[in-house]
Amino acid sequence: MLVFALNGCAEDSGSDSNSNHDTASSIDAASVILESDIDDSMMAWSASTNFMVGNLHSQASPSRLSPIEVTMRCGINVSNRTIVYSLKSQAMLHPAYRAIENISTNEPWCFQPLPNERFAIELEDSNGNLVKKTKLGQLLGSPVSLRPDTLYTHAYSHGNRYKNFDGLPKMVSMKEFDISKIFVLERPGLYKLTMSQRLYVVSTNFYLKTIYLPPATVAVRVEN
Repeated sequence: MLVFALNGCAEDSGSDSNSNHDTASSIDAASVILESDIDDSMMAWSASTNFMVGNLHSQASPSRLSPIEVTMRCGINVSNRTIVYSLKSQAMLHPAYRAIENISTNEPWCFQPLPNERFAIELEDSNGNLVKKTKLGQLLGSPVSLRPDTLYTHAYSHGNRYKNFDGLPKMVSMKEFDISKIFVLERPGLYKLTMSQRLYVVSTNFYLKTIYLPPATVAVRVEN
C-alpha cells in the first residue's frame, strides 16, 4: 500500500539528482483553469490539507517572510469519476487528468519536484492486489530529491527542472495522464486507482518545504 503524510507538512531530505527525471518528462506541463469551470460530477477530490508558507508579498524582516496559511487538495478528473480502459482498442475511453487546487484565498509560492517525483500512484484489483507497473510507472513516486535546507533560489537557478507551480487562489492545475503508460493492463475487471501529489513551497525562512497532498481515488474499469 502507498504510505502518505496526511498532515500536509512532512519534509523529506535528499540530494539534487537528475536520475530518471528525464524519462518521466511526459508528465511535465499542466494547464490552469478557474475553479468555477470545473464539473464537480467529474472530480474525485482528496481531503484538503492546511500548511503555512511565506507570503511573497510581505517580508517580516530581511531574513523572514510573513506567514500565511494555505489550503490545498488534489484530485482526479474523469467522466463519471471512473476511468475506463479498453483492452481491444488499447486506449482509455475518456481522458483523465490529475489536478491540484488551491481552495484558500492566499497565494503560496510553489515549485514542482522533478517529473518522476511529482506524484505517487498505485492500482489495486478487486482482491486488493497491486497491478504491475510499466518501466515508466516504476519511476513515478520516487522520493523528492531536494533537502529541506534548500533555499528557493536553487529552484530558480534550475528553472528548467523545478517548474514554477501556479497556485493562485481558486485555480486548478490540470494535467492529462494515461494509466496504460503507468500500469500493465492485461485482465478485465474493476480496479481502484490511488494518487497523491507533491509540491515544494517556500517557507517563511526562504527554504523549500515538501508538501504531500492527501491521496485521491477513483474507480477503474478494464474492458475487453
